[in-house]
Amino acid sequence: MKSLFYTRVAIPSDVENILTFEQENKEWFLNYLPQSYLDKMSLEFIRNQISHQKQKKHYLIYTHSGLLIGRFNLYFLDDERKHVEVMYRIDRKWVGKGIASYILKRLVAYWASSGVEQVFATTLKSNLASNRLLISAGFHLSKEISQPILIRGVSKEAIEYVWSIDS
Repeated sequence: MKSLFYTRVAIPSDVENILTFEQENKEWFLNYLPQSYLDKMSLEFIRNQISHQKQKKHYLIYTHSGLLIGRFNLYFLDDERKHVEVMYRIDRKWVGKGIASYILKRLVAYWASSGVEQVFATTLKSNLASNRLLISAGFHLSKEISQPILIRGVSKEAIEYVWSIDS
């Protein structure tokens, strides 16, 4: 698996690749993310996100030929950086190949070795693949989100998972 791709923290020169990735996959991502969130994607928005990585980290998954195929965004929830939230997206053409599982398990181990004690992730209840991914990476169902998420004009139930160093 490792020979197919590599992961690294985003740098300013990745901004155009990230925007292209988001634009090419927007219709796919709209099945899982609110349009209002995806509509924010612009060079300026992404550049701002990448240049202010003190409260967040952006990890990119590239093929060895230089194609961006996924991203994992980590958001620090406290000043001690012990509690974080992760969001992730994989290019539609690369879904179902085990890449997200492979990366998430390794990132969680890396984050834990850096002092992170809990990792939270929110997904749609109906997104069975994402639910399986989180469970396979050692996450446990934490709670149902009381506020539904609007996806393509339909209210969808969301659930929160948590990975804990104690479990």
